[in-house]
Amino acid sequence: MSTRCVTLVTVWQHIPAYLCGVKSLKNNIMGLLNQLFGGARAGCKDIDNKNSIVIDVRNPHEFKMGHVPNSINIPLDILGDHVNDLKQEGRPVILCCATGARSGRASTMLKAHGIKACNGGSWMSVKISKQN
Repeated sequence: MSTRCVTLVTVWQHIPAYLCGVKSLKNNIMGLLNQLFGGARAGCKDIDNKNSIVIDVRNPHEFKMGHVPNSINIPLDILGDHVNDLKQEGRPVILCCATGARSGRASTMLKAHGIKACNGGSWMSVKISKQN
């Protein structure tokens, strides 16, 4: 394995090591970034972008490092405590996190409580889609 690949895997722990063995590292990294930051909101097509609430389910430290403007930070581990508030609000919810994993679990939980919710994926993909 080349030093370049080891450095990338060390710096970006979330990038799978198999990327380093592939023919074009640049193309695979760009594909990964596109998957993380672009087009991840496919499941939110039927959610009204202007009327929705964006909830970031990352922890407060992650949220402070960057977030979607006007989003609300409710960490996944306490989201269940806010279900009744969200039901009373009556607006659709777009959920986001760092990669879409936690927001996927949050979306499933809110849907089980009858709340119209979708997994927006990474907070960066939601931020980009909100700008468009």
